[in-house]
Amino acid sequence: MYFVQHWFNLADQACEEALLDSAALRRFVGIDLGRERVPDGTTLLKFRRLLEHKLGEKLFAKVGQVLQSRGLKLGTGTIVDATLIGAPSSTKNAEGARDPEMHQTRKGKQWYFGMKLHIGVDSRTGLAHRAVVTAANVHDKHPLPDLLHGNEQRVYGDSAYASQKVLIQTKAAQARDFTNQRVRKGGWIDEVQRAKNRNKSKVRARVEHVFAVLKRLWGFNKVRYRGLAKNATRSFVALGLANIYLARGDHCMRKSVHSGQAAGAMAARGPANGSAEHGIDHPHAPKRSDLRQNTLRAQRLPWMARRGHLFSVALSAGQVHVPVAARQCPGPGA
Repeated sequence: MYFVQHWFNLADQACEEALLDSAALRRFVGIDLGRERVPDGTTLLKFRRLLEHKLGEKLFAKVGQVLQSRGLKLGTGTIVDATLIGAPSSTKNAEGARDPEMHQTRKGKQWYFGMKLHIGVDSRTGLAHRAVVTAANVHDKHPLPDLLHGNEQRVYGDSAYASQKVLIQTKAAQARDFTNQRVRKGGWIDEVQRAKNRNKSKVRARVEHVFAVLKRLWGFNKVRYRGLAKNATRSFVALGLANIYLARGDHCMRKSVHSGQAAGAMAARGPANGSAEHGIDHPHAPKRSDLRQNTLRAQRLPWMARRGHLFSVALSAGQVHVPVAARQCPGPGA
């Protein structure tokens, strides 16, 4: 139920009403209305407060350990980046003031108020392995050492991390600076440096996939709670779930590779019992062109249209099923 709240960006009361309305969500959570009632919003609130004692951070670390044990090892390259999470800037509340732990910053010519989520992503797998939450006015470079695991040989980042080689080597002594450098020098543009930045960005772009899942798929564009501690817990849990979501492709790819190897072995042995229909040339087997068309059709589905499929990743305690897009979750009163 707590994970459903993250996936569909629901408040406590709205999550309770969604479970009452949707049989698919009740089936996923494991609630049978004939035997038990749906936990109310207060129960979910109390459970969430138990996770605020650094348990969200431990859950994020545990997901990383399980994925590494499944074969998704950390590489020697890390991509660092940060994104702004908005907070209400209005003072129309009981205190007559904004959240004191949130601050404002300017990006380009636009001012933002809220917090900033800094992450370190493995350049090979595209999974987040480090995260730091700060106020929005903290520069991207300050949490840089906390985003590295120490065994890097390359560090990628945008121009906000330019010329930070000394800061990088305080945590990873063998790391080389592959961050994008500024191209405007004295009123002219360095085209050579721009071409180098373009090549680096082909790797650096993988960090945006994590932010796309958090902000575009699960709606984590604005904070839901006051203070950095509660929102940091939500950020860590959401990053752990995003890693499970992003790792599903590698899991399916390895499965398809093993299936392809098995099919090749069957083809090398030839048809069984002297009949072609028992071998690889079964007349009802899907054609390669049909499989490619189905794959392309699935890739064209929008983010929100995938809200109803279930995928699972085996954790140490058992199977953890993650719903990412079966259908649009009904809102309150739907």
